Amino acid sequence: RYYTARAAETLGDFDRALEEYRYAIRIDPGATDARTRAAELLIAQNQHALAHQLLFLEVGPHPLEVEGEILAMYLLGRLGSPAQLQQELLELAPRRPDRIAEALARGAEGAAELAGPGAALSLLSGMPGIDYSKPHAAPALRAFVRFAHDAGKPAIAAQLVEESLAKDPDSPVFAELRAQHLGRSGAPRETVEAAYAQALELDPDNAVALAAMARLVEGTTPAEAIRLYDAAARADERDVTSRVAAARLLAALDRRNEAVSRLDAVLIEAPLSKAAAILRVEIDLERGSVDEATLGLALRAARLSPGAEDRERVDRVRARLKGPRDSPNAEPDGSIGSSAQTTGN
Repeated sequence: RYYTARAAETLGDFDRALEEYRYAIRIDPGATDARTRAAELLIAQNQHALAHQLLFLEVGPHPLEVEGEILAMYLLGRLGSPAQLQQELLELAPRRPDRIAEALARGAEGAAELAGPGAALSLLSGMPGIDYSKPHAAPALRAFVRFAHDAGKPAIAAQLVEESLAKDPDSPVFAELRAQHLGRSGAPRETVEAAYAQALELDPDNAVALAAMARLVEGTTPAEAIRLYDAAARADERDVTSRVAAARLLAALDRRNEAVSRLDAVLIEAPLSKAAAILRVEIDLERGSVDEATLGLALRAARLSPGAEDRERVDRVRARLKGPRDSPNAEPDGSIGSSAQTTGN
């Protein structure tokens, strides 16, 4: 059941994947990461309450694996349980000291989605036991700088960066934070670029700095930006955003076949990447190679956090397919299912 679910998820058949994950959970909740993967699938479709319910199923006798625990922090923040979130983080800290900063950052992301950046900043500021003077707190530090700026409190971010650098001026993480702060403060591009270059001198494999530098040079040297995005993806195998960004630049340089090949690979490994699905569809529309696989990807993108532009994209694909067609993905009420979606390979 679990591997059938994984295969269905890869193909974009999300309804089948959820059904099979549920069967796997019923058989043995603790045997696999089925609860975590099913919850991620539901979150991608804006079903946060159901995701929380499924993730915490039988959690007493069958504790979550670490990725599930971190995902739980996001859901607790997203569903408005600040007291429970803080308590869970306090309990997680001694068990997962190497991942607590990441868990806190994920909780802050959820809080920001629900109540705005001020709520995220409040969580980050009030969490005991997190030592922001240590580079290993990098995920929480990045979130702190980001949400401080988003909340209109750049001075708090500046203070954190200055104090961090004063304690360890040779830390690549703190140098990267300084560059992020400068960029969000509206500093000249040359200043921001130099700050990220300094961070990369200290650590050439800093994935965050590599991706940020790539964004800075996209408009002037796209080939260099692609190289930097590729380096960021190699440094952090979870960095799907950089892989999609590199494919987008390749398509803009009229290297569409290479872009398509990369996107197909991304969609196999990260089938919930809406950005990859959208870009894949747009490339097919641009080069006039629309087929049923393109329609499947357009429907998949519309299934993930749907918006008005998703329906318009589906309509454009159907128009290229010589008019509207009946599809098992289109329900009578206009909603979009997923039973016949493919990756387009």
